[in-house]
Amino acid sequence: MELAGGGLASAIINYGCPPPPSWPRWGYETLRIFGENGFVESIDHGRIGTLAIVGRDPLPLMFNEPSKDFFRMFLEEIAGGKKVIPMTLDEELSPTRWIVRGKEALMRKKETA
Repeated sequence: MELAGGGLASAIINYGCPPPPSWPRWGYETLRIFGENGFVESIDHGRIGTLAIVGRDPLPLMFNEPSKDFFRMFLEEIAGGKKVIPMTLDEELSPTRWIVRGKEALMRKKETA
């Protein structure tokens, strides 16, 4: 796929793998975003994450840390009148971001159950 800024990305979504308990989670997804100076990837629900920058050793990314609560940041920005969210409101209110956020919340709920 081509990103808005001209970058490239690839995504593979496999929902044909064995369902749990044979496989830890349903599906196996890979997302890799390519830039001029390297790439970032997430594999198998974030089980593997890598940041690879030209001229540097690849860095593992940890996706098990809790994500920022963008809804609270949104409310704080409205109430305080100063910039809190690290993106524009158009980007923050994108339907795609809300779908991703919903999936993250579902995964957190399953992990704590």
